[in-house]
Amino acid sequence: MLLFPSTSVFFAVGLQTLVDVVRRFGIRWDLLLLQSVNFIAMALALYAFAFRPIMRIMDARREKIAEGLARTEEAAGKLREAERMSQQMIRNAEGKAQQIMAEAKRQAQNYAAEQQKLAQTRAEALLQEARTVIAQERERVLAEIRHGMSEMVADLAEQVLENQLGTAEREQYMRLTRAQLERKAAR
Repeated sequence: MLLFPSTSVFFAVGLQTLVDVVRRFGIRWDLLLLQSVNFIAMALALYAFAFRPIMRIMDARREKIAEGLARTEEAAGKLREAERMSQQMIRNAEGKAQQIMAEAKRQAQNYAAEQQKLAQTRAEALLQEARTVIAQERERVLAEIRHGMSEMVADLAEQVLENQLGTAEREQYMRLTRAQLERKAAR
C-alpha cells in the first residue's frame, strides 16, 4: 500500500460514492442478491432446456446442409462425368457413322464399277452377236447374189452360145461355166 497510497484513497472515495448511489436509488442488497440468483437460475435453465437443444438442432441442420452440399458436389461431378461420357459417345458414334458412310460409298462405287463392267460385257456380247449376224447375213446375201449372177451369166451365155454354137457344144460349155461359177460362189 505504500507504493500506491493514492489508490487506497481513491478506493475509499469510490466505495463511499457507490454506497451513496445505492441509498439514493433505494437498492436493497437482499433483493439484488435474490434477483441475481434468479437470473443465474433462469440463464442455466434456458441454457439447459432451450439453448442447448436449439444448438443441437442447428448443428444437425448444419450437418444436413453439409451432406446436401457434398451430395450436390458429388452429383455435379457425376453430371460432368456423364456429360464427358456422352460427348465421347457422340464422338464415337460420329466416327462410326463416318466409317459406315465411307464403307457404303466404297461398296456403292464397287457395285457401280461391277455394273459398268457387266453392262460393257453385255454390250460387247451384243456387238459380237450383231457382227456375227451381219457377217452371216452378208454371206447369205453374197451367196444369193452369186447364185443370181451365175444364173444370169448362164442364161446370158446360153443366149450368146445359142446363136454361135451347136447344141452339144453349148451344153458342154454351160456345164463348165456353171461348175466354175458354183466353185466361186462356194468360196
